[in-house]
Amino acid sequence: MQIEEEKPSTPTWSYAIRFALGCARVSGWKKAFKCENLIMQFQAQLVIQKNRRYVIIKQTRQDIVQLLQNDNFDSAFARVEQLYKDSCLLTAYDLIDNFCECIITNMSHISKCSCIHNLPANVAVAISSLTYAASRCGELSLLHVIRNLFRERYGREFDITNVELFAGNYVDTPLRKNLGNYSVPEDQKLMLLHEIAQDNFNNHRFI
Repeated sequence: MQIEEEKPSTPTWSYAIRFALGCARVSGWKKAFKCENLIMQFQAQLVIQKNRRYVIIKQTRQDIVQLLQNDNFDSAFARVEQLYKDSCLLTAYDLIDNFCECIITNMSHISKCSCIHNLPANVAVAISSLTYAASRCGELSLLHVIRNLFRERYGREFDITNVELFAGNYVDTPLRKNLGNYSVPEDQKLMLLHEIAQDNFNNHRFI
């Protein structure tokens, strides 16, 4: 009777991959895994903030329409400035979410490179932009924790350069524009007010 030789147990491919990734992390940035988890938690927080901001924008537009219908042009015009800023903030949230995805996808590069200048350009922009956004968005609490991790990783000078927008910063220009605390130009407010009035006119025309 032939006895089958017992085959030694071998690790599965998934175990082998996890082991290899674990070894890579040991030799790289020790806080890479923590950073990745924090960013994913932050994205969940960001969804809540985006939905909240969307509701605020929708309500403000309805209020402006009501004011226009009552011929209260001055009050409607006054409300447009905040609407414009809220819309810019919602756009900034979308950009921030994209930067989070970029960082998660390229965490292996981040783990290996302790110098921001050696990272791929899009990754350097994503990290720098999140650092900048953390200094402008007090409502995004987890983003401040992520900023601290990147400050530990790339140094205090990196942090200051991007937060203060000094020469050599990598902060994304559209993000900078949408998070800028600038006064809204009069022509922008008039264009937005005209757009709301036109949308209201078109909606009522087909009722």
